[in-house]
Amino acid sequence: MPKRTNRRDLIVQTATELFGKNGYQATSTRQIAEAVGCTEAALYYHFKEGKQALLCAVMAARMPEVQAVMDRCAQATSLKEALQLFGKRFEERTSGMRWLMMELSHLGDEERAAVLEAFSAIRNGLVTVVRRFVPDETQADRIAWLMFCIGVGYQQLFAETVFQGQTDLSMQELMATLVGLMA
Repeated sequence: MPKRTNRRDLIVQTATELFGKNGYQATSTRQIAEAVGCTEAALYYHFKEGKQALLCAVMAARMPEVQAVMDRCAQATSLKEALQLFGKRFEERTSGMRWLMMELSHLGDEERAAVLEAFSAIRNGLVTVVRRFVPDETQADRIAWLMFCIGVGYQQLFAETVFQGQTDLSMQELMATLVGLMA
């Protein structure tokens, strides 16, 4: 018997695919509803705030992947290993959210606030990982910011932009370089 998917989950899955393919701004709730095979009224039944609520649901659906990155980094035995794991896993796990990183500056205030809340949780997870290896809280915070900025910046520059393919430097190698500079 095939696995049954409820409509709400199907809407989130379809929104994720369409946002990834077309971008958030270029995807309408009507397009999502049509792709799901339901009416816009049915979509709004599940997501009363419409597209903004869908954005939050899409991000929430991806958070287990982000948590998996943090969990893996938490198993590191050195800062170098944590940074390299972060670089490798971040690149692997966040490819489906490149559209979000590309559209951050075009989001409305409420949408941006929701994204910033999710990003804050990621950064806080990085601080927790780094604090294990760095005794100074300020330094741990700055290293976490560096990791976060490098991760997001790397995705923005080298994913689906004119810079795509311009470097053979992986994010994992970039993080290893950062560790070398800190030594």
